Amino acid sequence: MILTVQDMNLFVSTFFGDQISPDEKLYNFATLLIAAFSTLFASLGVMFLVPVGVCGMFFFMSVVLISFVYINTKIHKTLLFTILELCLFNFFAYPYVFLKYGSLSVDIPIYFIVGLVYALVLLNGVIRAVYFTLQFLVDIILIYYVFLVRGNISTDYGVEYYLRIECAVIFVGVLTALLLRYRMNMLSREFALREAEREKAKEVSFAKDMFLVNVSHEIRTPLNAIIGTLDMLSDSDVSNRVKDMICNISNASHALLSITSDLLNFSRINSDYLSTVEERFDMSYMLNDIVNLINVRLMDTNVDFKVYVNAALPKIVVSDQGKLRQLIIYMLTNSMKNTERGYIDLSVDFDYRASDLIYLKIMVSDTGNEIPSDILSSIMAMDEERFNSYDEGDSNFLNLIMCMKICKSMRGSFTCGCELSGGSAFTAEIPLKLEVPNIGGIIGSLNEDVCVNYFVSDDYRGNLREILNSMDVRCHGVINLSEFLKAIERNDCDYFIVDSAIYESIKEELTNSGLEWHKLVVIADDNYSYADEPFEYVLTKPVSVLNLTDLFNHTLNYAIRHQSFRGSFEIPDVSILVVDDNLVNLDVAAGLLEKYSPKIITASGGKEALVALETEDVDLILLDYMMPDMDGIDTLKAIRALPDEKYKEIPIIVLTANVVSGAREMFMEAGFDDYLSKPIEIEKFEKMLVSFLPPDKVRYKA
Repeated sequence: MILTVQDMNLFVSTFFGDQISPDEKLYNFATLLIAAFSTLFASLGVMFLVPVGVCGMFFFMSVVLISFVYINTKIHKTLLFTILELCLFNFFAYPYVFLKYGSLSVDIPIYFIVGLVYALVLLNGVIRAVYFTLQFLVDIILIYYVFLVRGNISTDYGVEYYLRIECAVIFVGVLTALLLRYRMNMLSREFALREAEREKAKEVSFAKDMFLVNVSHEIRTPLNAIIGTLDMLSDSDVSNRVKDMICNISNASHALLSITSDLLNFSRINSDYLSTVEERFDMSYMLNDIVNLINVRLMDTNVDFKVYVNAALPKIVVSDQGKLRQLIIYMLTNSMKNTERGYIDLSVDFDYRASDLIYLKIMVSDTGNEIPSDILSSIMAMDEERFNSYDEGDSNFLNLIMCMKICKSMRGSFTCGCELSGGSAFTAEIPLKLEVPNIGGIIGSLNEDVCVNYFVSDDYRGNLREILNSMDVRCHGVINLSEFLKAIERNDCDYFIVDSAIYESIKEELTNSGLEWHKLVVIADDNYSYADEPFEYVLTKPVSVLNLTDLFNHTLNYAIRHQSFRGSFEIPDVSILVVDDNLVNLDVAAGLLEKYSPKIITASGGKEALVALETEDVDLILLDYMMPDMDGIDTLKAIRALPDEKYKEIPIIVLTANVVSGAREMFMEAGFDDYLSKPIEIEKFEKMLVSFLPPDKVRYKA
């Protein structure tokens, strides 16, 4: 019979698996060890002139011991079988052989040591003391009787010689057992101390998480009010000059939001293990958000930000969005800290490993200061001693250490290198799951055919052409004004793209050309002023598949400015209850909802919401989490407990500034239907409304 690896794994799992208690594992090990040596003794005993009866008895005992272990895996009576086993060997088998076979009287007492050691190791408390005392007395009596009373041992030495041997054996057995027991007690105490420290660490971690929840809420709540109010102001009938100032304030607010997120993320810097949470998310939205936030930070620097995203990258993936977002931001932040001039280049590519798995390849390169090789080596080797003793001069490299930790937790890899022209390059490869079948499409997919004519500087021409070709956009570039004006006259394209420098030089000619201004797109820096300009869109740099796709599909994006949002559908027959203790946030939420024409009911707390539900027929509830009288979870439970059955099914969406990792899972487990973070993201908000409302109540605009 040949044992396979599967057989060995089954054996280990059955007798030493995690489901087995430590005491039972110790019993199984000791008993199987005795059974193995008993079988070996019975098999080889004939070679050492051991009587056949003794060999047979030891073989029988090994079978009995294996049976004990097997039965114990079913009924789990470890103490009972331990006592039976010790008594069987030390009160029956060994004494019987010692008394019956005089030729074995010298070696059998040596085996008494096994009983003494195992008694101290396997038993505890009073049972251990009683059994140990009994065996000690039985061993002494047997030795005294065989060597002194019966005295039929034929030997060339005196009886006292053997007595000294037996006493030495007993003393050695006792000392060995006591040492083993002492060591076990020390290990038990160390284990208990570590368990206590781990529990204390859990409590500290929980307290830190609660602190982060509160900090996140207190910072992001006013930011939600600021950004939401700015969004409403930008859609109001104010002058372009005012809209320009609104845009600058919005840029600063998004930068502050990004910095706040980084501070919260860095608070986890000392975590030895970063747990991951799998969720379904939109890759294009996450990348757009990252690019826009980094772009704001680089606004007043001499650093050019370049972005390449593979247009065929799947749009919907399954992974830990928060960790992936942190990883990319840490990589970019590291380059920002080390680059004073030149460029920072973000490349996002991928390759398929299976129908449901891709490897995302993220590369960030820069023209900044090269990182010393010894620091790179220590980072790549995860030198914890250096990490734990970093000083202010080393703090720039905490981003890379966090990248290593995140990649490790996501089962990815992180490598570094140097650019030929100076600077550094870092690459992360992360496995991402795909839905099967993958119905989310790709990042560069367009809703309809698009034709583009562009007249841009050399800095943009090659890159723009490459991006448009990857998106299968019909495009044609011109190199002079006359060709561009002819293209405008033909008016056979959906968009005409120019960069801000060329626009300033041909502004007068465009005014006289009869151009339809809603077709003109200007590529510009994020702080480019468009006040009093007649064109429709400003496509903020860096130009990539991300913002071009949003432009062509008419989806909302912070990187496409001067776009007035009016709502793509109406829900006049829908009643929505908004619950928030912050009156400004109530106004913001109500202002966003007004674009869709629903009936809006507001409540400034959980108790007020319950009162409103007594008189109002509501189709959907937006519920804040942090409220003074009743928090969001308590309010949710109270609503679900209302007698009317419709409140068991009504969609309730948590509206919260809590963006700490794991917050979404916590709210979903609590019973919310979905999670919407503050500041409110319009595109997500729209999708959420459509997904939770009956289709017959949603009227799309032409």
